[in-house]
Amino acid sequence: MFLNGKASSLIVLCIFAIIFFDAFQQKFYIDAFNLYPPNTITFLDILGTHLTRWLIWSILSISYVAYAWKKFTENDYSTGVKSWGKIAALVFGANFVSLILICLANIFQNGSELSMSSFIELFIFMFYQKGLGFAFTSCLLVLLIYNRANSLVIDAQWVEIKNLKKQPAATTDEDKPTLNIKIGNKLKVIPISDVHWFEADDYCVKVHTSEKSYTMRKSLKSLQKELATLNFVRIHRSALLNLDYLDHIDFHSYTVKLQNTLEIPISKSGASLLKEILQTKSV
Repeated sequence: MFLNGKASSLIVLCIFAIIFFDAFQQKFYIDAFNLYPPNTITFLDILGTHLTRWLIWSILSISYVAYAWKKFTENDYSTGVKSWGKIAALVFGANFVSLILICLANIFQNGSELSMSSFIELFIFMFYQKGLGFAFTSCLLVLLIYNRANSLVIDAQWVEIKNLKKQPAATTDEDKPTLNIKIGNKLKVIPISDVHWFEADDYCVKVHTSEKSYTMRKSLKSLQKELATLNFVRIHRSALLNLDYLDHIDFHSYTVKLQNTLEIPISKSGASLLKEILQTKSV
């Protein structure tokens, strides 16, 4: 879920406040300056027009909302300058296309003749009337999504800290290190040697064994550090592999095949690292 209840309510209230303000403002100018014959345009007509324009904006906003959430929740929640730049470009593009579609809808709705000069004139008007409101709401939406993603990280880290205090994720048994995974009111104890691989899943990881898979509130990065001495290798940003279950590597398709015939994608850097490690272990 991109936003929690409070953040979603804030966005909705903000948009409706802007819509009603714009509608009241436009109705006031129409009545004050006699721009149209009396009683030809009602407040509800104006409100419906503004709602339609914001609906167009909302549909096009899905592109940068989905991309922003993906970037904010991948790679252990680290977002670089390049990703922020792409998000900004998507926000600008979505708002720009929204204004174009609104202008075209306005022209066809009024039955006006479509020409470049009339379109540019209307676009400039819409830019000042709607552009700033769209830009402000888009920035607010992206920041709320960023805050939501970070709050999930904090929640996961807090659970991890409590587990370290009460139920350590890995025991100190030198012979058989284990994972303690909380499932409801139960605690599932899994030997590390039974884990085939770990898969990143937003702010959690999936623990894959021969029997079934489990979900654990922990980051893949922290597991990578803790299991570095136990034959686990990070082969992909979303995969931590137990080399004991490795069958072969396909450097053509960049996949690794496990002994249970499962195939896992591997990055180029992961392939190079895995090749180096296997050469070191080779006799």
